Amino acid sequence: MHDDNDHHHHDHDDDDHDDNDHDDHDDATATAAAAAADDDDDDDDDDDDDDDDVDDDDHANMMMSMMIMLIMMMLLLLLLLMMMMVVEMMMMMMMMMMMIMMMIKKKKRMMMMIMMILLLLMMMMVVEMMMMMMLLLLRMMMMMMLMLILMLLLLMMLLLLMMMMLMMVMMLMMLMIMMMMMILILMILLLLLMMMVVEMMMMMMMMMMMMMMLLLMMMMMMMMMMMMMMTAEIGCQLAINLFC
Repeated sequence: MHDDNDHHHHDHDDDDHDDNDHDDHDDATATAAAAAADDDDDDDDDDDDDDDDVDDDDHANMMMSMMIMLIMMMLLLLLLLMMMMVVEMMMMMMMMMMMIMMMIKKKKRMMMMIMMILLLLMMMMVVEMMMMMMLLLLRMMMMMMLMLILMLLLLMMLLLLMMMMLMMVMMLMMLMIMMMMMILILMILLLLLMMMVVEMMMMMMMMMMMMMMLLLMMMMMMMMMMMMMMTAEIGCQLAINLFC
């Protein structure tokens, strides 16, 4: 199965990045499966009724940690993509400069080459944008999953509470523990949300900077136009003064 996957990747080798990403995921799933198998073995060893709910809880916790790990990995990937984008921007700037140089020197062939490279860079940029979108979507999905797991945990807690209505002292202890867990989970969620907000802010900042650049260019153009207009007006005035 794994072999097929590899072949499939090598058919269109547009991004090594993508490959690695897939491999990581495969590893993660494999480890998860192994862990699950271990848990099953444990169940076979001791067939007690009172251990079931604890086991479920462990499963949920494992899932939570896995999710958080995955989200962190995605953040890292996003950062990498950002870096790549920045590098490509730089390259594009360089190419533009070279184009201008060539235009001054009137070298046709070089111009063509540079145009091609620019096109390639553009394509790469587009691909990276797509990947970033995908990652963001994936992270959204992860968040959803985390929410679901939280709901499950809440349900388990409710069940436990129902069971413990019989033993009040235990109930108080368990309530304390449950509250602690809930607070922890909520903290993690808050952190994740904060990260999302920060990322959005970064994106906004980038957009704003781009807009500012555009505005500056526009302003420069306007200034040039104004200068021309001024010269024309002064010329007209001079002419009128001379003739009248």
